[in-house]
Amino acid sequence: MTFWAGVILGFVLNLVATQFWELWKRYQAHAAAEKLAGTWIAHNMLDARNVDLSHPMPNAGLTVIKSRPRWWSANSHVLDVVGEDIAPNIRHQSGNIVIDPVFPRRASRLVCYEDSHEISEQKIVIGLDGDTLHVFPIDLSAAGVGIIYGRHALCRKR
Repeated sequence: MTFWAGVILGFVLNLVATQFWELWKRYQAHAAAEKLAGTWIAHNMLDARNVDLSHPMPNAGLTVIKSRPRWWSANSHVLDVVGEDIAPNIRHQSGNIVIDPVFPRRASRLVCYEDSHEISEQKIVIGLDGDTLHVFPIDLSAAGVGIIYGRHALCRKR
């Protein structure tokens, strides 16, 4: 009888520990996501190393990033993003940023334009300061979709 009580107790404790660990990882992912919430401005790169902070990227409007409200949800590492291109016409875009749960300085973004079926995908590396998102568009030219912009950075609006 003691053997089976030990087996059942071990099984129950394993379930509790696994659930606790999962909730802890979700809390950490949400904390990383909340750090990115705010308003961001797109800037071109001067060269391979430096962001052009002298003026915003032409034709780009503000980008607003919002974190999800509940840290315990399975998608606590997903951020909602809205933005706009302002020239030649205003084009609204929406999408998500998904933070890599294993390496929280790396993320991916899906951009969906609301006036068409245009979609783009980007890889993002979060800068050490937390106020710069280095954006690397994924080249879809092999699929017949050309990239109209290159590497750039989103900088937190102060």
